[in-house]
Amino acid sequence: MAMEKFDRITHDPDVMGGRACIRGMRVTASLVLNLLASGANTEEITQAYPYMEAEDIRQAQKYAAWLSEESIPPPESAEIRKEIEVTDRLNKLYSKDPSGLDEDMARMQWVSLPREDW
Repeated sequence: MAMEKFDRITHDPDVMGGRACIRGMRVTASLVLNLLASGANTEEITQAYPYMEAEDIRQAQKYAAWLSEESIPPPESAEIRKEIEVTDRLNKLYSKDPSGLDEDMARMQWVSLPREDW
């Protein structure tokens, strides 16, 4: 699948830590997808989040479909070198407030690296 144009999906390091968001808002694509997976429909989501539009929801779904086409190695195949890079990045991130570092590090060990590093 070729790179889609996702004009409603934004990545800003200052908004939700750079996670995929809807139009720069503090609403992540994963929230929208979790709502859909839990059984909510587009109308219910736009009623609960009046600043959301039906096209936002469709594009979050298209973005997820595009991501699922990517080839991502399973965590057990991650190299130690990359885990050290992630650890260094997390240590810098948590240097001001170290609470939660161990739990977050365990969850983010392999997914924190840019795709080109996998």
